Amino acid sequence: MYNVIITAVAVGTRGDVNPLAELGEEMIRRGHEFRILTSEAFRPLIENKGVTFI
Repeated sequence: MYNVIITAVAVGTRGDVNPLAELGEEMIRRGHEFRILTSEAFRPLIENKGVTFI
């Protein structure tokens, strides 16, 4: 299996960010690196899933 590094960019509302946070949580569980670049307002949502916030 390859170790994949993914950076997702979300510009919008919680409805745009939340699915990416869920996806990131699963990708990390599978051994990949996942991070999300978005507004500071969503930092807690992202970090509570164990995903790197940028």
